[in-house]
Amino acid sequence: MKISDIPEAPADNAAAAAAPAAPADMPGAAADVDHVWFEKNPGRVHRLRDLVPFESFDPLGVPPLGMSWRILVTRVPGGGRLRLPVPLPRELPNDAMDDIQLARLFDRVAPADAMKICRHALPRKH
Repeated sequence: MKISDIPEAPADNAAAAAAPAAPADMPGAAADVDHVWFEKNPGRVHRLRDLVPFESFDPLGVPPLGMSWRILVTRVPGGGRLRLPVPLPRELPNDAMDDIQLARLFDRVAPADAMKICRHALPRKH
C-alpha cells in the first residue's frame, strides 16, 4: 500500500450525527498516554494509535469502507502534540509505519495551519 492510496480526511461530513458529550477524563487520558509514549520514544516525531472514544470534538462519521479511524499524533516544537484523525485500512497495524512514512501521511492529511505549526513533520536525516 502506498501513502497516495490513503484517502484524505473529509473536511466536512454532513451525514455525521452530533457528537455526544464527552466524559471529562477521556481526551485527557489520551493526551496523558501520548505524553508518556513520546517520553519513552524521544527520537520519534509521529505516532499512530487508535481513536479514544469521545476524543474528537467534531463528529467523524463512518470511515470509508474497510477502514477505521486512527489518530496521527505529531510532536510540535515546545512540547505540544497535534492530533489528526485519519482513515486507514483496518488490517494495518498501528506500528506498521516508521516516522518517515508517518511524516508523509501527515503531509498528505494535515491542514495548512497544522503544517505551519509542525514545520519538522519530516524527521531530519542524519
